[in-house]
Amino acid sequence: MDYWYWFIAAAMLAIIEMAIPITFCLWLSVSCAVMGVGVLLVPTLPVTVQLITFALMTLISVGLTMRYKGKLNDPKTPKILDLNNRTTQWIGHVITLEQPIIHNKGHIQLGGSIWTIQGPNAPAGTVVKLLSCKGNEFIVDLIDPQL
Repeated sequence: MDYWYWFIAAAMLAIIEMAIPITFCLWLSVSCAVMGVGVLLVPTLPVTVQLITFALMTLISVGLTMRYKGKLNDPKTPKILDLNNRTTQWIGHVITLEQPIIHNKGHIQLGGSIWTIQGPNAPAGTVVKLLSCKGNEFIVDLIDPQL
């Protein structure tokens, strides 16, 4: 099989990968491109050797990808902050209230923005921890000042 068959197959698989990003076609495309270079360098390479080498490269690359993706989905792996959800970036922070929480509602300033908070009534100066968020509203809890 001529080298340009491999390059055409690589290009077609790359186009499919761009249209439908499923990662699988990416590794098929890379394997085809590598085979194209291999056949370009060794034009007398038998077709059966080409196909077996292509199959092995594809299995190895897909296997390594699945192993790597499995590590990304491991619950023990720390999660990357959700950059598109500003509220989740603040969860766990401890802050001092500048305004009191009245009727279980209050406001805080974080990162140049004013946020609504929900939690137990507390005077200004109380230290609270941001526990979670519901929509754009933080749920807070009082921190024992003796700790």
